[in-house]
Amino acid sequence: MRLWEAQVLSGNDYHFTTLYLFNIAYAQYAEELKLMSEQLSNRFSDYKNMEDCFKLFTTSTKSNVQYPPTHLQMELTKIQENSLLTSKFEDVKFTSSNLDFVRFLQKIPRKRPFSAA
Repeated sequence: MRLWEAQVLSGNDYHFTTLYLFNIAYAQYAEELKLMSEQLSNRFSDYKNMEDCFKLFTTSTKSNVQYPPTHLQMELTKIQENSLLTSKFEDVKFTSSNLDFVRFLQKIPRKRPFSAA
């Protein structure tokens, strides 16, 4: 959208043949494109805020263990130091059709470190 906005502002009608044919003022549409771009950014701002979390799960074998939430830091360290876990993690492909790894993680019983027994 930013490309289109820049082209409309500069009067480049290559992608806008209808605007060219009807001799329509480009500036009006530049504002519309800018507004649409801002709305799109706002709509996906939650995903931008979760970018670090996504990176943690897609590149956990290479992530810095200081940045994830505290309750995940030791688990991340264990994965990174265990070559078998690292290779298993890297073999799993994250796709919408392959959620085996996520299901596997959900089956693992969670233990709290240093819990009072």
